[in-house]
Amino acid sequence: MKKMSKQRWFIVRLAVAGTMIGFVTVVDGSLLKYYTDIVGLKPTIYGKIISVMGVIGIFNMIWGGLFIDMKKLYKQILRFTPPAMGILGTVFLFVQPTWSESTLYIVLFTTMFFYDVVRMLYNVNIQVYTLNCLDSAEDRTFVSVLRTYIAFLPSGVGSYLPIFLLTGDYSRTTVIAVYMISIAVGIIAIQFSIRGFKNSMATADNADEPVTFRAVLDTLKIVVSSKNYFFLFVGIALLGGVGRVYYIGYLYYMDNVINASGLLAIIPDVAGAGVQIIVYALLLKFVKKIGTRDTIRFGMLITACCYIGLYFSSNYLLVTFFYALLMFGFAANWALGIPLTGLIADMNELETGSRKVGMFSAITGLLYAPFHSIMQLIFSSLLEYFGYDGSSALQAPETVAGLRIAICIVPLGFMLLSFLLLSFVPLSKKREEEIGGAIKLKREEAGHVE
Repeated sequence: MKKMSKQRWFIVRLAVAGTMIGFVTVVDGSLLKYYTDIVGLKPTIYGKIISVMGVIGIFNMIWGGLFIDMKKLYKQILRFTPPAMGILGTVFLFVQPTWSESTLYIVLFTTMFFYDVVRMLYNVNIQVYTLNCLDSAEDRTFVSVLRTYIAFLPSGVGSYLPIFLLTGDYSRTTVIAVYMISIAVGIIAIQFSIRGFKNSMATADNADEPVTFRAVLDTLKIVVSSKNYFFLFVGIALLGGVGRVYYIGYLYYMDNVINASGLLAIIPDVAGAGVQIIVYALLLKFVKKIGTRDTIRFGMLITACCYIGLYFSSNYLLVTFFYALLMFGFAANWALGIPLTGLIADMNELETGSRKVGMFSAITGLLYAPFHSIMQLIFSSLLEYFGYDGSSALQAPETVAGLRIAICIVPLGFMLLSFLLLSFVPLSKKREEEIGGAIKLKREEAGHVE
């Protein structure tokens, strides 16, 4: 019992380390809105930089996965990347509208490049460390669900503060001060949560094998040449990209489509958090009944219907209803993303005999980066195309119509494509149980399971 208690406490701290980064990255989701409305930059300046970073991000994920797998510097990365992210995130806030476009591009690109590197290292590292420290599907699911519950605090701060600040009439100084306080809180929380972590906890017999550049090419070849792996990874990346731009769309929808600000702008997001709580409470039952992949697909259908509803809605109560239910698919994906990656690694281990959690986590991010960037570029380009004016409280009718397309129709198309790709993969509940049973048997035969 005492040993189990220590294990559970370790899992809790893993969950905290994986979620408190949300305080540090508080500027991420609202940066475009901050630049268009507070700083006064053109939307496409940010969009073009993001699109370039999407390509560079592919290479960041490759060498990041290699670095983690070869060096095994788990704790060192967890310790030093959050402060680096905090410093770089602060630089974003002090960009000046009086700078020339060339200066803006240089400063933003340089800062974003290094920010993307350290953020990638932290996110991939905490995922690899978690999966390699935990053997059983029960522990993996437990830490994933626990992370989603703990994440309500940082995600609430990361959501409600920007909504409150950027749909209101606050000075730039106030916005910067609030963001910097959030960053400091996140860094301190992470430093306390990782105390006692050891690299050796994730370098036992169940850990990844050392990865070489040859192994990277071999893994990429497997993903590209296999329909199942390719559809899985692209489907996951597409859904992740849609989830990332959801919040950007929310800010513009509330502020510029239905003209809600302050508390009224926050309530639909709070309602969505309530739906998340319900989804997380039922998630294990859904997974046991229909499996991991089909639980995600079921949630995606609900979210797709809500996007259609939002496109045609102008009534505040209807908007609140649809934005609340919209969280169903995203909540399922956020909670089950790590278990699904672990399942892919298990499936590949049975086929090849080697374990590559780090590489598969990196490949997920590798594909996620360009899709996220493409959606950001599309969104920012549509803002400029339809004449969005960040200095105006009210937008022209054609601008509002364009915002509806950018916020609702574009994500809907990507989500339906993701649903279709995942549907082609034969990863039913029965197949998932077969993979889990085979991995457990392999561990028992090797003497790695008590």
